[in-house]
Amino acid sequence: MSVMQPIYFRAPEQLSNYLASSMANSMTIWVGLCVFIYFLGGYFSSLLGIPFVAVVLAVLVSFAAALQGLYQSLLHIMGQPASYFRLLFIVNIVGLATSLILIVWVAPNSYSRIAGLSIAILVGSLIACRYFRQVVKNSPNISRMKELIGLGAPVIIHSSAMLMIAQTDKLLIANLLSLTLVGEYGVASQFASVMSILAGGLSMAYLPVLYKRLAMPKRNDAGLAKSLFMKCIFVLGLVLTLYIPIAHYFVPLILGPLFFFQWTSFVILSAAGTVFGVYHFFSGYFYYYKHTKVLASLTLGVAATNFVLSYYFIPIYGINGAAVGTLISYAVALLFAAVFSYRYRSLTGEPS
Repeated sequence: MSVMQPIYFRAPEQLSNYLASSMANSMTIWVGLCVFIYFLGGYFSSLLGIPFVAVVLAVLVSFAAALQGLYQSLLHIMGQPASYFRLLFIVNIVGLATSLILIVWVAPNSYSRIAGLSIAILVGSLIACRYFRQVVKNSPNISRMKELIGLGAPVIIHSSAMLMIAQTDKLLIANLLSLTLVGEYGVASQFASVMSILAGGLSMAYLPVLYKRLAMPKRNDAGLAKSLFMKCIFVLGLVLTLYIPIAHYFVPLILGPLFFFQWTSFVILSAAGTVFGVYHFFSGYFYYYKHTKVLASLTLGVAATNFVLSYYFIPIYGINGAAVGTLISYAVALLFAAVFSYRYRSLTGEPS
């Protein structure tokens, strides 16, 4: 989805062709998943401890989820927050209502919830298809399909590396310290994730402005995009400054006075979440200039750096060492992303 967004500004006349090719790729992958699950679904069901019906339904609705996700990404990049909100509101209401009906009047078990979620995803995909019928006027193109696969495959690695980053510290704490401290660290990281969520939301607002500015011939992003970027950084810094003392007051009320909250880890992780959130502001350059391989390599490097630093610091500083390792890794990632992003722009011949 992130690969498709810059195309809306970079090559709007080819958007229909790219959309058709993207959906063809999704359909091809979906058919492959169906064949895979047909032969090995039972094995993975027992291995993961997930009901076989849930595995089958997840695969069957995955193509519908891909269509909905593609439509959501276009609504985001086109600057249509009302339509974006309406789509998610309808999908979530349908999922909630269907699940409640099935649980109360049919069967009070997890299958009802799975069925409700599946129906909601199908509804979202139908709304997306209504839009695609109006926009997509071309057939899939093999060269476009190959291009999208080449750009999209590194994004999968990038996303997987981000998941690795999120879980590495907890695994190391469990092995080097204790499971009790994993829980304490997890609670601190959950409260600190507020900053990551805020930064992610701000970056979603920033990227359409950035792509629009980069698409202007012989222009740089020193205008509205830079102004918005500076405002976002100011907001993040202000919220971080206010959030820590506010959390210091409310956390004991929420968790109770007997819960030992890891304040040092919380502060460090809040700063780390803010830094990594700013890192996402620069990811738009990698997508726009088709350097997703470098983005994937950078994120893998962050994951590896985080593992090494946390493994070194945890025996010395305890769980605070894991937080420090994460902060340093994110800071290095932000530095490289900022430097390489502007370097890519200079390579295109556009002024920096």
